[in-house]
Amino acid sequence: MRPMKSRLLVKLDILHDLILEDRADEVVESALDYLLSYEKKKLERELAITEEQLGAFRDRFQMTDRDFLRLYENAALEDRSEYLEWFALLSLESTFRQRLELVANVLEMAAVS
Repeated sequence: MRPMKSRLLVKLDILHDLILEDRADEVVESALDYLLSYEKKKLERELAITEEQLGAFRDRFQMTDRDFLRLYENAALEDRSEYLEWFALLSLESTFRQRLELVANVLEMAAVS
């Protein structure tokens, strides 16, 4: 059995070819809009959870993310697993925000068309 990622890429390649051949229709566009809306909601949930976890670190260590990053990147903090987790969460938050912005922009473009 093929891994899911491989199956999805094959399906996306087929859609890509249909679109290039100008054979896609409103159903395909509607389905893609639905999938992007679903992904947007999922990213918003993941971002909210991540922000809640970050808030716990800010409260626990009485430090802003910006102050933490400055100290962390300058190796001015003691070695603690919590700091590594905080740093990872900040990276994850940034990734979620970038993806969310991309999806929101595509959905906005679709709404204008």
